[in-house]
Amino acid sequence: METVKLLMLVLGGVISLSFTLHKLKLGGFSFKVQKYDYFERLQLLCGSDASINLVNLRVAFRCVTTRELTPTEMEWFLYTPGAYKFIGRYGRSQRFTSIDIVSNRFMWNEKLLTKKLRRIELIKILAIYTSSGTFGSLCILKGGDISSFLGFDFTYASYAIGGILSIMALVFLYLSLIYQDSEYLIKDKL
Repeated sequence: METVKLLMLVLGGVISLSFTLHKLKLGGFSFKVQKYDYFERLQLLCGSDASINLVNLRVAFRCVTTRELTPTEMEWFLYTPGAYKFIGRYGRSQRFTSIDIVSNRFMWNEKLLTKKLRRIELIKILAIYTSSGTFGSLCILKGGDISSFLGFDFTYASYAIGGILSIMALVFLYLSLIYQDSEYLIKDKL
């Protein structure tokens, strides 16, 4: 009797797991179909010249990317084979990347063209991340010690400053990840 219960439990687990995986696979497939359908609609809306329906295209592209695209960039993403799949990453990395339309590739912005300028930018991001994270942690962990050192109750303000600095550290950590993704985006081939 116990083996029957165990067998039913295992069989039920396997069936529910396979059903869940099947649903996830179908969900991913339907999302890809919807994305392709949206891509086709953008191509129809764009036509041969993006400046004709520029207002509608700007609104439609805002659903795909946060970056404000020029009409030339819109046409490039729609008619360059393989470019559309990078539009989300391109939008996130707007601080670091731009498009070389002639060469059909992504490139660094003008302010980051040399390796030295890119390293300086990365060092600035990581320095702010490290210092704000360190000072934020110190303010949170040692708020009482700071208050006794200053001679008045600074505990809650120290916690607030530590929280703000910690949030700032997370923002710069995210920015460093965007920088790294920009490097990968530039190295990726269309």
